[in-house]
Amino acid sequence: NTLEVTPDWRVVSLTLAMSVGTALVFGLLPAVRGTRLSLAETLRAQARSVIGTDARGGRGQLGKLLVAGQMAFAVLLLVVAALFARSLQALIHVDVGYDRDHVLVIRIDPRSAGYDPTELPALSTRLIERLGSLPGVVAVSLSANGPFSGSRSRGDFQVEGYTAGPQEEMIKHSEWVTSDYFRAVGLTVTQGRGFTPEDSARSRRVSVINETLARRYFRGQNPIGRRWGNSNNFASDGVEIVGVVTDARYNDVKAGSIAMSYMPALQSQRYLRSIEVRSSGNPAALAGVVRRTLRETEPRLAVGAIETLDVRIVRSIRIERLLGWLTMAFGGAALSLACLGLFGTISNAVKRRTAELGIRVALGADRRAVQWLIVREALLLVLLGGAIGLPLAFLAARALRGLFYGIAPSDSVSYATAAGVLIVVCACAAYIPAWRASRLDPIVALRGE
Repeated sequence: NTLEVTPDWRVVSLTLAMSVGTALVFGLLPAVRGTRLSLAETLRAQARSVIGTDARGGRGQLGKLLVAGQMAFAVLLLVVAALFARSLQALIHVDVGYDRDHVLVIRIDPRSAGYDPTELPALSTRLIERLGSLPGVVAVSLSANGPFSGSRSRGDFQVEGYTAGPQEEMIKHSEWVTSDYFRAVGLTVTQGRGFTPEDSARSRRVSVINETLARRYFRGQNPIGRRWGNSNNFASDGVEIVGVVTDARYNDVKAGSIAMSYMPALQSQRYLRSIEVRSSGNPAALAGVVRRTLRETEPRLAVGAIETLDVRIVRSIRIERLLGWLTMAFGGAALSLACLGLFGTISNAVKRRTAELGIRVALGADRRAVQWLIVREALLLVLLGGAIGLPLAFLAARALRGLFYGIAPSDSVSYATAAGVLIVVCACAAYIPAWRASRLDPIVALRGE
């Protein structure tokens, strides 16, 4: 999967036009309003009301709507960000079937190094013996593609004794491996056996299938001894099944297990481009010594990336990670803007209500009551924005449900987290001007008025 991130002049132009238009509209409105003030009405307007309002209430209502709109937009982005974050968390911790914590994978290219196909068996033997002798190494194998390499081999096939439906498409993925592959990557043989050195080019063709392929085409029957092939001439061209291994996800964490067959590398002249090293401890600690050993053992062998299987798996979900981080960044930006708007609105309200608040304090009002008076007004705007934003967030989540993994668009934890973060952060933003209001000196406040 790829995600195009090249800058597009149309997107840049639209963003610039919207930014300039927004600045002009919301910059000119206060200026126009300021030129139409009536001096007499301004001097008579002494009554103070709720946040951002005066005796006429018009300006305050517009301010309320703008702040509530900011809150609604922040809630929408925070919910979507929380859904992507939980989806990403589920993807990172999904059981892929391999022992991802103890496997080091090495990319090699014998073809470009000039190895002849007849040299491949001896090359594999040397690499396995040399790397297997390193301290901390439990098992070593080679494979044609390797887990989560992005490469794959797939094709049509037929199964002995199985009749496909009229529209049924029989496709499986294939991998060519050395005898210790299943032990090296952490797959378990559940039926039959794995490969042995006796499975050579001179012996009958054999394969090991995974549980997904066994369930689909053998439906509870024992697949050991059955055959599959590219034609229905199983007697001469068929490949005998000698074992069944546990499922594993091949290239896509989200796709789940796929029908998979494994063939011994000794029965093919395919170039093996991946080495799997299973360690007893942290596999990353072996990277340096493995590279030096390969250089000493096979100086002409082209060696590419050396990384842990866990790193390779995490990299396979890079698009999901990018979407998660982007939505969290946008959600944080929207929350910051909403809090700044709320802070400015409340600060302005406190300034306009200085006399009223001074009188309340002079008459013995508790300072906590004055703080709650201001914070309560802010929370009402937050709740109003939440009432608008939560349904919009649900609709957005329904539209994006194909991008989520392991969670529903109505995930209650995500909605509760987004709402809780918004309320707590906005309450903190509102508390600062509320605290200042509760510390007003009545005499100074009335004198200033």
